[in-house]
Amino acid sequence: MMDLIIKTFRYIWAQKFKILFTLVFTLVFLFILFPFKDLNDFISGQVSRLTQNAVYLQFEDMHINPATAAISLDGVLVETSTIDGLNVNSISASPSFAALFKRQPGGKLVADGIFGGNAEIKLTPLETLESGALKANLEVATENISLKNLRDTMKLSIPLSGSTNITANVTADMSFKEQPDGEVSIVIDNFEMPSTSLNTPNFGAVTLPEIKFKQVDVKGKLSNGKLIIENAKLGNPSDELSGTIKGDIAITIQNIGGQARPMIGGYNFNVDLVAKPAFVQKAGFFLTLIDQFKKDEKGASRYRLKLQAASTDLPPSMLPLN
Repeated sequence: MMDLIIKTFRYIWAQKFKILFTLVFTLVFLFILFPFKDLNDFISGQVSRLTQNAVYLQFEDMHINPATAAISLDGVLVETSTIDGLNVNSISASPSFAALFKRQPGGKLVADGIFGGNAEIKLTPLETLESGALKANLEVATENISLKNLRDTMKLSIPLSGSTNITANVTADMSFKEQPDGEVSIVIDNFEMPSTSLNTPNFGAVTLPEIKFKQVDVKGKLSNGKLIIENAKLGNPSDELSGTIKGDIAITIQNIGGQARPMIGGYNFNVDLVAKPAFVQKAGFFLTLIDQFKKDEKGASRYRLKLQAASTDLPPSMLPLN
């Protein structure tokens, strides 16, 4: 037996260059010469089948990095009932080897050229709860996301424009029996919303004035089923309208049919707005709704009020903010 083992290794050593050449040739064929883009129709069909034709996926080319096990798609097109032709320059997914050893989902997803910007999502498994659900850390970072591209793709009715950067670090039970906790930051540069009419459940059709903010900076956190807005800074003193918003809104994420869906409940906001005469003149009817909270300060109108409601379906109560 030992003789056979020794002879086998001697043969392998004698043929080492042939074996190495064969391995290199195989790797080159699999990862460089293999026509991965020809898998387009096959993968598209599998995605449609698995989602019961709810998602349409197409791509121009596919690459595999054997060193990191990363898979990347170039020239991606995604369409669903709510997404109208989402084009992404490239999407790359790389697994976490530590998570693979634990047989848990984990890794990083990077999208370049999504909504005119870039996005990165990282999922890190933390522990398995007694219920069997996975608890994980979710990190999200986006840069230069175009609100106009987002609005057009998602078929939103309100015209918006601006460049958005989002960072979030959240710990979540992936079955959502427990609500996620974490930090959220949103910064929007050059926010613009042209004058538009908005149908509201409490006031009917309301005409909103044109609103422009040089920057919107929101700092908040998710805790105990609420999004707590620690400080939302709207615009700066040079804008026609500026101010701050603080408070919280109930947001619980429920697992419905295997899909995570946010449910929005009551809210409690402290609003402090400063409007220059030019904005007051064009805002007209909109500002009459909060005119009772108006005070004239340094050539501008200041509105300080508290908005409260047990549900977004109920009209809010408005009280003066001390």
